Formats: sequence, structure tokens, C-alpha cells
Amino acid sequence: MNTTSLNDWYDSHLYEIQNEIQQFLESLDPTHLELYQTLLNDTWNDLHQTEVIALQSAQFLVNEQVKEDREQHLAFTKQTVNRIGSLMRLFKDIQLNKHLLNEIHITQPIIIVGLPRSGSTTLFNIMCAHSKAHYFTSWQALCPGFSTITEKAQRQFTEYIHNMMKRGCDDFDKIHAINPDANEECVFQYNCYGLYFAHCMALPQYKDVVCNLFSSWNSLMNFEWNVYKLNLLRRPMNNDQFLIIKNATLLCVLKNVLSSCPDIRLVWIHRSPYDIIKSSIPYFKTIKNTFLTKTNQEKISDEWMSHNIAEIENHILKQAINVRNEWVKQNPSRQSQIYDVFFNEIVKDPLSVAESIYHHFNIGVSEIDREIMKRTMANDYQSKIGRMTTNSIPISKEEVNNLYDWYIKQFFPKKF
Repeated sequence: MNTTSLNDWYDSHLYEIQNEIQQFLESLDPTHLELYQTLLNDTWNDLHQTEVIALQSAQFLVNEQVKEDREQHLAFTKQTVNRIGSLMRLFKDIQLNKHLLNEIHITQPIIIVGLPRSGSTTLFNIMCAHSKAHYFTSWQALCPGFSTITEKAQRQFTEYIHNMMKRGCDDFDKIHAINPDANEECVFQYNCYGLYFAHCMALPQYKDVVCNLFSSWNSLMNFEWNVYKLNLLRRPMNNDQFLIIKNATLLCVLKNVLSSCPDIRLVWIHRSPYDIIKSSIPYFKTIKNTFLTKTNQEKISDEWMSHNIAEIENHILKQAINVRNEWVKQNPSRQSQIYDVFFNEIVKDPLSVAESIYHHFNIGVSEIDREIMKRTMANDYQSKIGRMTTNSIPISKEEVNNLYDWYIKQFFPKKF
């Protein structure tokens, strides 16, 4: 499909749900009704100058494929409405604050990456306890914005997402604990933009969308950094602070991330691929149960999901490691911008790991910082209940290790 026909196809589907988008936005924040009424026209040109059309057209294609299944089609359409409505709102927010955003410069951010269920949440919680760390709260990460939404509405939408996930799993808090005022992974904008990381792992309906996880999306980085800056308008960062972020999806677009932020400080978490898949099953089952009807849920076996996760994550990881290796090869001094840490080290002594990372990046840790991090560790909601896993999966450890042999040889030479 050429660009013109793709745009036309996207536009026709967008017009079909424009009233539903309007209703979603008005229910999200009734205090911005006037602004929302012109949102579609206001953001039209900007959206059509990005790769969003290609990404969101894939979502419309997924919706089309389940059109005969009315209940499933309505469920997918609702998610499309929420995502595109949120995307247009964020594009409008960026328009309104363009000059202010240009004045904000994010330097040397610490970004934590690693496959889902690698232990990043526990480490992130402890590192955020540093007195100079600036992070985004759940209500910012799960509902970003500034001029197009109130903090009250952001908090309400965050609670909506939390409740939605709990409908997919009564024990969701045992998988991932969400606290509106605690730190959270900045993944929401990727779903809005069209990179459906979790959906590709858990839902076979997205099999034709998986290739988007391995593609380059140049305009995504402009959007990404502007969303961070919008959050900084609401909760500004002090001059002596550093920004710390975690996001598993960044592995998919690491090449774009590194080119858009040459002074990045990268914390890369590694865990046994087999253990990651075991721990991933409960989480991705929640995604399945949240977004599929009961009839469609029952069609998905643990065997399919285990193999799907193993294959997609292997592809993502291989691409990201190749990007990383090439980036360092081009300039060997960049190796100092990366800190590798292993899951077992985090579980054994997370405080020492956090201190080692800060030491590596020449960030001092005072006694006060150390005490606060200790208290955070002792009261860490995630470490108490957020580590649900499963004891067995229908894919053998040998099969997984063979698939990830290239990775194990580079990062686990003495551990396997």
C-alpha cells in the first residue's frame, strides 16, 4: 500500500471512530471540552508528518480481522479509541507548549532497560530513592500531559488502567504493583504511538504487527522526549537533579534512542532467558485476559504463548545487542556509558547494586541517600508482592538456552 492510499485508508477508519474519541476525551477530563472539540483538526497535519499513520493503520487492520466477532471487535475498537484519543491530546499538548519544550534540555539521563520481568522495577524503586533522582510518578507515566489535562484527571485515568488490569487478573498486584504516587515505567506513549509490545507477546491477533517492533521509527524519538518534557513542566526538575527512567520497550528502538541522546547513561539488566519467560507468563496472561473476550482467551495455549514470547524477545534482544555492540565499536569510550547488572545480583543485594551503578556514573551516595534507599527497600511494595512467576512452562530450558545461545555466551559465560 503506497503512502497516499495508506493515509486514505487510515483517515477513513479514523473518521468512523471520531465521535467515540470525542466521548472518551470528554469523559477523561470534562474541564477541557472546548480544547478537545477541535483536537482532530488541530493535530491532523502533525500526525500525518510522522510514522504514526503506518503504525496505527496496523491496529485498524487488526480490528478489521475480528470484525465478524462483534464482542472482540468492540473491545479492540475501544482500545484504539483510547490510544488515538490520547495520542492526539499529547500532540496538541506539544503544540501548545512548543516554545517551552524547546527550552528544556535533558542531559545525561539514566535509563534502565531489560526484557520484562528482569527485575527492573525493584532496582528502579531503590535508585529513585536517591535525593537527586527525578522520576515520573505513575499518574504521569500512565497519563502524560500538561496543558490538555488536569492532574486530577491523570490520577483518575491511572486508576482506570490499574482496575482494567485487575480485571484481567485478580492477583495483578502480585505481578506488578501500581501506586499512583510511586515511580512507573514510561510505556504509555508507545502504546499511543502504535508499538504494542505486550499485545504482540500475548495476542495472536497481532502476529502481523510484530514486525513493527523491529523497525526504525525516527519521529517516535521526538515524540518520546517531548512527552518527558511535558511531564517536567508539571513537576520541574531541579538543576542538581538527574532524570531516571525505565522502559523495556526502548530495547525495540535502541538505535533511535542512542542517536537521539548521545550522553545517555544506560543501565542494562540481564536475567536467564528461561527464568524471564517463566515470570512473563502470568503477566502476559493478564494482557490476554484484559483485551480478549473469554471465548478468544480459551483459544490461546500456554505452549503458544511461551514459544511466542521466546521467539519475539530473542529477536528484540539480538537486535538491541547488535545496536549496542556497534555503538560501542564506533567509539569504545561509550562502554563507560553502559552498566550491566544481573537479576541475581539485584535479588541478593539491591542496595549494593544501586550504589555500584551510582559510583560508576560518578554520582555520590550520601549517608542520607543510603538510609532512604534502605527504607525504600524495606518497604518496597514491589519486592513484597510483585514477583509472581510460574513453576513450569511448556518449553524446555534446553530449547530456550539453544535459542539464546548467542546471548548466553556474551553475558553469562560462567553462569550456565
